[in-house]
Amino acid sequence: MNIQRINTRNLPHRGDSVTWNGCVHLSGIMPSDETVSIAEQTADVLREIEAQLANAGTSKAALISATVWLADLDRDFEGFNAVWRGWVDRDNLPARACVQAKLHGKGLLEIAAIAATPPV
Repeated sequence: MNIQRINTRNLPHRGDSVTWNGCVHLSGIMPSDETVSIAEQTADVLREIEAQLANAGTSKAALISATVWLADLDRDFEGFNAVWRGWVDRDNLPARACVQAKLHGKGLLEIAAIAATPPV
């Protein structure tokens, strides 16, 4: 069993990602600036997802699934989707769930994802 735990921000309670069995599992990623619009928060989170995927040796084209939590589904779903559609690899769409949830802090969203990694 070859499990690699990646914690690039030295968080005391979780790793940023864990690779195992050909997949990288990303922890829930929240925006770095909670004061900006849903579009800006979404773009920020998606940039961080891309960075973590690259750090694990993969890319958004290898996304298998994404779980999206929005603080207010009615208010932010369309704004989130507008940015998501421009970012996601349209030829390799992941399975996705998007639900409303009470989030930590004042951020408007959080995203966790799983992607395939290339064979080592």
